[in-house]
Amino acid sequence: MCWIGYFIAVLVGIPVTYMWSELLFRLLEARVPQTHADIERGAAAGERIWWIAVMIGIFERAIITTLMAYAASAVGAFIAGWVAIKIASGWQQWSRDTRYARAAVFIALLGNAMSILFGLIGGILCQKP
Repeated sequence: MCWIGYFIAVLVGIPVTYMWSELLFRLLEARVPQTHADIERGAAAGERIWWIAVMIGIFERAIITTLMAYAASAVGAFIAGWVAIKIASGWQQWSRDTRYARAAVFIALLGNAMSILFGLIGGILCQKP
């Protein structure tokens, strides 16, 4: 039965989290003007490398599903640490101090939250009743 959890977490999670993030970034681009500094420093959404985010999402959902299924007490610590690492890696963009850059960091966190949700759902489906 655990294959259903992994299927939902990993495979169903790919298009849903991707479309969710794309929607949020398109809304950002439509509503928050980029400054010259944003464009110059590569903050433009078109410069994001989509497949890296997809691969990271696949691995994080698989790890969260596994932890939730077999070591549920470790899930909270893993998620907290993982989100901290992601925030730290995005700190350079956050520190640009433009509306667009700050919003892009929060959009990335919202995409991560959706990915975490799929991992948790997959893990719950893998737990034995």
